[in-house]
Amino acid sequence: MTGCKKNRKKKRKKLKMKKNICQIILRSVLRSCFAAVIISQLLIPTAFSSECLSKYPPKYPPKYPTECPNDKIEIVLEGGTLKQYYTENMTRDVLRQVPLSLRKRINKITLASEESQSNGYWRQLYNDPTFTTAASVNLREVHITIFPISPERCSSGILKENLIHEGAHILDWQLGGGKYFSDGEQWETAIAEDKKYDCQTFKEEYCVTQFAEDTRQKRKTNCEDFAESCEIFFENLTYFEKYFPNRAKIIKEVIPDWKEPAA
Repeated sequence: MTGCKKNRKKKRKKLKMKKNICQIILRSVLRSCFAAVIISQLLIPTAFSSECLSKYPPKYPPKYPTECPNDKIEIVLEGGTLKQYYTENMTRDVLRQVPLSLRKRINKITLASEESQSNGYWRQLYNDPTFTTAASVNLREVHITIFPISPERCSSGILKENLIHEGAHILDWQLGGGKYFSDGEQWETAIAEDKKYDCQTFKEEYCVTQFAEDTRQKRKTNCEDFAESCEIFFENLTYFEKYFPNRAKIIKEVIPDWKEPAA
């Protein structure tokens, strides 16, 4: 009997030891899993994609530059009959790619859900029944409106172009002190010099875009030439400097942070 009791005690000790070892291993595994979860949460990136039709909205908002916090620009999503694919978060993200000297002039951005009421006027003026306004700006209130476009054309790149274009209109107006700076002698001279340069290169007159040239002819203003120039300048600097060196020189002067990376 005594021998049996001793054997049972030994078995109980062994079982207890195994149990303790299992508990230690289990605790270690649980601690490791918990640590992995915490680390994975800490490593989630703060930036998010600007894809227009993203199914996954950002869980964490991006960090904006301290010099000009984008969250101070009022962004309003209006209701309407048409679908507006751009969102407030996407607009703020794209704003970070716009030069500070342009975006700091913007007070408000409206993401509209209706077509521009001025489409009819522009279609008649430009003799183009398909003309559709992508964006517009109220220069006195420095308020940009982004109009809805088809989902296949919706992208962060298009939105950036629109914001730079309309921001350039604000800059143009403010530089001129309540009238367009681009209608003055300095920009007019740059246009003439660039045409002279392009005549030597292409043996023909060359314009920034057909829309800009049509506006100069029909509305007698260089405002679209200036805005289109700024848009192309930031889209393809090498091309713009090559074919429009005089305009490029002025843009570098009036947008001093032109070569700084997006913040």
